[in-house]
Amino acid sequence: MLLTRNQVKGVVLLVVCFCLSLTACTQGEENKYVHDVYGDYGIAVTGTGEISVVPDIAVFYVSSEVEAKNVTDATKRVSRASQKIIALLNSKGITAPDVVTSSVNISPRYDWSRDVQTVVGYIASVSMQITVREIAEVGQILDSVIEAGGNTIRLNGLRFDIEDRTKYIVLARELAAKDARDRAEQLAVLHGVKLGQPIRISEFDTPSYSPYARAEMHSHSDGLPIEPGSLAVSVSLAVQWSIEETD
Repeated sequence: MLLTRNQVKGVVLLVVCFCLSLTACTQGEENKYVHDVYGDYGIAVTGTGEISVVPDIAVFYVSSEVEAKNVTDATKRVSRASQKIIALLNSKGITAPDVVTSSVNISPRYDWSRDVQTVVGYIASVSMQITVREIAEVGQILDSVIEAGGNTIRLNGLRFDIEDRTKYIVLARELAAKDARDRAEQLAVLHGVKLGQPIRISEFDTPSYSPYARAEMHSHSDGLPIEPGSLAVSVSLAVQWSIEETD
């Protein structure tokens, strides 16, 4: 099909308009990219605040585990052992919700000595999580629990913690903010510019709690040596300041 001269002019005009429109869009995207990359100028630093806190609670995990020829006997025996431990803890003022049953398990035990799977008994266990709010008594309480549980007892771990971390996080955050400002002010002086207002603030780390130096507090019991030490509560802030324009 042949096009007339006017039709050819119309097609050419449409192509030119399309190209101009595409160029404008591309330039717009490039300008937006340039603004995104270079529009936020200033001084960016990371400030960290950390404080050492003596833990005020101890959490330990114990389980009673027994083996018997049948499920009924295994269940009864592990129940008696667990109840004995709970009664002991209650007598020392440790009650629910500081005594929590975390798991109950019953499983068969097999004999493979003749390459044949044979059930020879059943193992029953009850696991508990115990929270102690008097740190100095942890050693004595552990001794008593081990004695009460006898050969059925299994100690599965001990950790120290802070019951209410809120105020320590606030203090660590204040230290992190001061640290960030001190760093930014020093950088501004070193580079001969004037520090402006903060334009972006991010707390990019979840407040952390980790073992720190040993504290001056020790268990005074004659039982297991327990040293709670201390915990480091830390907060990190990323802060960006503007640079004030000078005349």
